[in-house]
Amino acid sequence: MKNGESQSGSPALAPVTAGAPRGAAARFRAFLAGEKGFAAAIFLFALILRLAYSLPLPQDKLSQDAFGWINTGWDIARGLGVGNSWRPPGYSYFLGFLFVIFGKSVLAVRAAQALLGAFTCVLVYKTGKRLFSDGTGKLAAAMLSFYPYAVAYSGDALSETFLMFMIVSSVFFTVKTSQEPGWKNIVATGVLYGLTGLTKSTTLPFFVLACAWLWWNTKSFRVGFLVGLCTLGAILPWSLRNYFHFERSYVMPVNTPWCHLYGSSCDTAFWSENMGELSTPQSIEQTEPAIPEDWRYLMTLPLPERDKICKEKAIAWISENPDKQLALCWLRFKHFWRLYPMMAYPWQKYAAMATSGLYIPLAFLGLLLSWRQFKKTSLLVALFGSYTLVHLFFVVVLRYRVPIDPFLMILAAYAVTAIWERLKPTAQETNSDWDHKWQVHKTSKAEAWIASQRDKILDASLDSLPGVKKVLEVGCGSGINLKRLKAARPDAECWALDNSPVAVERLKKDFPLAVVGDCLKTPFEDGQFDLVYSAGVLEHLGDEAVFFAEMRRILKDGGLLVTFVPARYSLWRVYQLLLHWFAGNDYERSYTYAGLAALSAAGGFEEAGFYGLDPFSAQGAVMKLLNVSFDPPVKATPFKSAYTEICLVGRKAGRAA
Repeated sequence: MKNGESQSGSPALAPVTAGAPRGAAARFRAFLAGEKGFAAAIFLFALILRLAYSLPLPQDKLSQDAFGWINTGWDIARGLGVGNSWRPPGYSYFLGFLFVIFGKSVLAVRAAQALLGAFTCVLVYKTGKRLFSDGTGKLAAAMLSFYPYAVAYSGDALSETFLMFMIVSSVFFTVKTSQEPGWKNIVATGVLYGLTGLTKSTTLPFFVLACAWLWWNTKSFRVGFLVGLCTLGAILPWSLRNYFHFERSYVMPVNTPWCHLYGSSCDTAFWSENMGELSTPQSIEQTEPAIPEDWRYLMTLPLPERDKICKEKAIAWISENPDKQLALCWLRFKHFWRLYPMMAYPWQKYAAMATSGLYIPLAFLGLLLSWRQFKKTSLLVALFGSYTLVHLFFVVVLRYRVPIDPFLMILAAYAVTAIWERLKPTAQETNSDWDHKWQVHKTSKAEAWIASQRDKILDASLDSLPGVKKVLEVGCGSGINLKRLKAARPDAECWALDNSPVAVERLKKDFPLAVVGDCLKTPFEDGQFDLVYSAGVLEHLGDEAVFFAEMRRILKDGGLLVTFVPARYSLWRVYQLLLHWFAGNDYERSYTYAGLAALSAAGGFEEAGFYGLDPFSAQGAVMKLLNVSFDPPVKATPFKSAYTEICLVGRKAGRAA
């Protein structure tokens, strides 16, 4: 038996027969376990949360930019079109559609965005499930359901909620098309790409990469090409509208970037990036120094003329100031990926740090842990990379990143579920199925490392004994240490004992002296062995005193008992509590030095040595997660109980205490 293996397993439960009534809690858990049940539950939870936040807000409680969007939407609703707006039309037409039905109502906008936000949570669940697993999708959707940014923007008339829904829809259908490349999915994916590009044109570079990704994952150029054609088909009507609207003198496929680029590529653009942190949201007065002197004049010009001048000015400034442009790009990169907003109330910053402050580091970890699945996750890498790169050339506020945050949550959820899966015991361990465990057991690098550390202690203990030594491993399991001893110690006669016939049978080839038996009542004679050792056994037993008494019986006078057990004050202890206790199962006991020493002394042993393996077990956790092996930079702690494993060497005294 090794550390992390539970022999006792879950407490016995009464069997549930067919047709037996179940409690409301059990029925609800069963409901949530299914895809439809969870989707319905997360939709309702997210919707109620967003409505509860946004509907009570005053009608004029809106961001500065919201009034521009509302006015354009109202013009569309009245049949006046988008006018001279340089913004993409997607969100404006969404508002116009709502205003046609409900009038110029901010309340209707908030209710509709709450619905879109709730649908987005469902799509994130389905995307995470298709990319990774059901658990990853559920956790990601739960993260998004109460994400402060997502909830807050549902109550504002800004494009973030609508754009998030469009991007998530596009990525979901991209993943679906890669797995089910039928005509319906191809057309839906392409149309969604186009509509999302019409909502924010900075997404278009990603869609080019997504078409290439579909080609790679489906091994069909046709799929990626057709999706691209559908994307162009969705954008084309708007592009033709622009061409004829400007009397065939001006080509603008979606919208013009030059006006925005000029405002972002000038000396005054440094003002916003170097302003520093504020404890209040940014006001109109604070943005004034960042506006070029001729900005208001340029806004009065016809769009084609304005666009031409802005393009010339932006390119000229970038050409003349490449060092400044690089400096702006670096500042914007840091701003874009900040963990909390620079200009916000303190409580808003705390809320951001409690969510995105955790999600972003976890997403990076999730990306590392999923490197073997890069062919799938490269779609998200392409999204993060292209979306970030485009925004480096324009004035950046943190809310521009929010529409792609759901994919950070998917990776963060994957990191959490991957860690959980790697740390939790297998069904064989928790069900006490030791025979099956040893039949399929493979030694991990972390286990091999800790076995090498045990070897050093066993070697030192054997060196203290004279002549040829009879050595017994109690609870031998895979026999990893016993095999090392046999190969390296010609002065040791190796015996093995385990309660699993499969484990013993697997060792019989190398160890004819391997026996099936109970460590609390062994089949050996009194005083038969010079050294007995166990690793990961004592913590599973119901009565440690019986164990020590039996070990003393089979040891010779002056013989050594080497006992390896989990230490009390380490990450291992936290892991055991979380995974076993809160899950409703038995969990392995852990020991302090004083407690183990007292048990040994009461069993009739004098302390002959004490050792600690892997201080605090931080290194062991890394090795287990990444399946690597390395020596810790810290060899010892001043606290004898703060290791992954502690070892007490006891010498059989003349009589039991």
